[in-house]
Amino acid sequence: MKISTRDLTSFIQSPPRHVRVALFYGADEGMVRELAQTLQAALLGPKADPMSITELSGDQLSSDPAALSDALTSLSLLGDSKLVVLRAPNAATPKIVQEFYAENTLGDVHFLIIMADELASSSSLRKWAENEDFTAALGCYPDEGPQLEGFLRAALQEKSIRATPEVVRYLASQWGGNRKVTRQEIEKIDLYLGKEQRELSLQLATDLAGENKELSMQDVSNALAGADSTALLHHLHKHFKDGEAPVAIARTALKYFQKLQNIAAEVSAGTPLDAAVAATRPFYKQAPHTKRHASMWNGVAVAAALSDLHALELGLKQSPRNAEQLCEESLLAIALKAQGLKRAA
Repeated sequence: MKISTRDLTSFIQSPPRHVRVALFYGADEGMVRELAQTLQAALLGPKADPMSITELSGDQLSSDPAALSDALTSLSLLGDSKLVVLRAPNAATPKIVQEFYAENTLGDVHFLIIMADELASSSSLRKWAENEDFTAALGCYPDEGPQLEGFLRAALQEKSIRATPEVVRYLASQWGGNRKVTRQEIEKIDLYLGKEQRELSLQLATDLAGENKELSMQDVSNALAGADSTALLHHLHKHFKDGEAPVAIARTALKYFQKLQNIAAEVSAGTPLDAAVAATRPFYKQAPHTKRHASMWNGVAVAAALSDLHALELGLKQSPRNAEQLCEESLLAIALKAQGLKRAA
């Protein structure tokens, strides 16, 4: 069955007894890990014996398909509940998993958690998890908008850090691509504040959040949307040198152009440009750039760019060996095609 976004939290905290398999998948690797760990704690308790958890990978199953059966049907010496975690499923995984459950009684096997990257709706593993009664498919996508702000408020409260709505909105404008990265940044803030000072001001948030790598990748998106090929290459080479993953850069650009597409749709419907830009709640330093880009990119142009960016993201996932070259060539092509938009603006 497919678990909706609004039901994710309740499901992982108290999974239905008839569910025996949970597939976590999506672009936010940090959220995949976090939700899977929460479910694990719900199933085994917060202090589970490491021996009660068996970890497998897709490659292990490819070389030894029987490993899945051995793990899911093994007996616990202490009689405790057990759990199997399958990471990085590959092309061979769906057949192996489906054949196992077709041949075994659910009451005789342990719970299985599968942790995957983004899966297309046509993925056989995802379709299987969405369609069976004893399975659950949980999509993990980057937090954004009110959902992101809610997550940030809760995460800051966990650390007893006080923050105004303005500070939360600012942090939301900088973070959200990966929950793991976001929590790491909050850990830094927590350590910086110490035991005495527990209030996060906007100025301090600006200074500390500036270290976030995802924020720094906005310079690539700005150069791309501004059709500035020279600046684009400069920023790309800098991020590559710093070890930034090309797919992360592409996803940041994709997210920004989705924002430009939303603005273009609002303007086309009659909303004034300033109001359409303000509705996306950009950080004040980014707002002038977003307004300038939105005035350049019309609905048709931004849709074409988004198509190219989606193709780039897919290509980067399929061809990791030439990732930097593919990223550079694809983004440069988008920037060059946008030169006409820049001149017209």
